[in-house]
Amino acid sequence: MKKAFLLSKANPAIGKEEILALAGTKKFEMQEDLLVLDADFDFERLAYTKSVYDLLFECTKKQLIGKMKSFNWQKIYKKSFCLRIFGEDKSREKDFAGYIWGNLKKPKVDLEKAGTNIHIFFTKKKVMVCLLDKKINQSGFESRRAHLRPEMHPSSLHPRLARAMVNLTGIKTGTVTDPFCGTGGILIEAGLMGFNVEGYDIEQSMLLMAEKNLQHFKIRHKLEKKDATAIKKKIGYVVSDLPYAKSTRKQNLEVLYSKFFSILKKNLHKKAVLGLPDFVDNRKLIKKAGLKVENEFNYYLHKSLSKKIFVVVK
Repeated sequence: MKKAFLLSKANPAIGKEEILALAGTKKFEMQEDLLVLDADFDFERLAYTKSVYDLLFECTKKQLIGKMKSFNWQKIYKKSFCLRIFGEDKSREKDFAGYIWGNLKKPKVDLEKAGTNIHIFFTKKKVMVCLLDKKINQSGFESRRAHLRPEMHPSSLHPRLARAMVNLTGIKTGTVTDPFCGTGGILIEAGLMGFNVEGYDIEQSMLLMAEKNLQHFKIRHKLEKKDATAIKKKIGYVVSDLPYAKSTRKQNLEVLYSKFFSILKKNLHKKAVLGLPDFVDNRKLIKKAGLKVENEFNYYLHKSLSKKIFVVVK
């Protein structure tokens, strides 16, 4: 059965691509905020998805009533049911619920804690009738924000974005490496997903803060003081938010990034997902180093700065 993913409006482009990366496919159907495809992975990993559904059927508006009456609701029914409509007049919920009621042996409606949650999405092209599989818990991201950790730095990524960047690698097993780990935000998210994590930073003070943060979340890790532009070993999955400051001369950042991209070209074994400022032409620098940009996203930070997220391969 196909799955339907209701994407978060916070960044649907990243939400879509993290699902495709984890599902390992480019075959999908997009209906407004719903991404439909065959997928089987740990959906709790997702950062920019609200809910995951089993797609029961799709049809036109004219076909809907007939489909509702003929569908075998008994085969998916568990204890009680609730029906909700999205994108259409909600007053019709009672009518559509009636078609389900008439199809069940012992029907029971529970609007609070139903065992069977039916959601009907009216899009411009078709109607998608779905069974709720899982709501993705987003509260953990807020509780792990930088100012709530034992040690914080103002440049730390939002945990949701850090999680999504890890997902964009498509990693199933293995080690996530952050060569500019700072206080460890990316490593925290990767570690909470069960991956091995290792971080490097040129500043000992950052490593000490990362150590405290990772210990706080009980994440096994490896930290080492190291210049990211001098890494000499093969690394599989790289996820990193590269340092930047608008006060730093642009050409100095370009030199730093170019050196790091050259190291990636030599040592990257799988895939890298990198956060970079939008005021540097990083696509040009990445290509100059002989790497390929597989995907690119915009991420708004504030009125004076947006970030670019690059998915990079050799």
